[in-house]
Amino acid sequence: AKRLLGDARLRGKRLVAIAPGSIQPHKRWPIKNFRELCAQLLAEFPDIAIVTIGTSSDLLLGDQLCELNPERCVNLAGASSIP
Repeated sequence: AKRLLGDARLRGKRLVAIAPGSIQPHKRWPIKNFRELCAQLLAEFPDIAIVTIGTSSDLLLGDQLCELNPERCVNLAGASSIP
């Protein structure tokens, strides 16, 4: 966790973890909604950073969210595990 969260974009920030994927696609919230939520959070709270999490199959979704503000977003989808 220390290595993954050692990214300079995250230092001194409160972290908001977003998991945009789902094993069951019919239960997945639309990426458009995640983008709107993240944009609003980033605009209203200058002391936060977005961390996207999930499996490697969620990497593209995480990239789409991190496009909003690459300076305050890190895509960790597929880069970590529960253990």
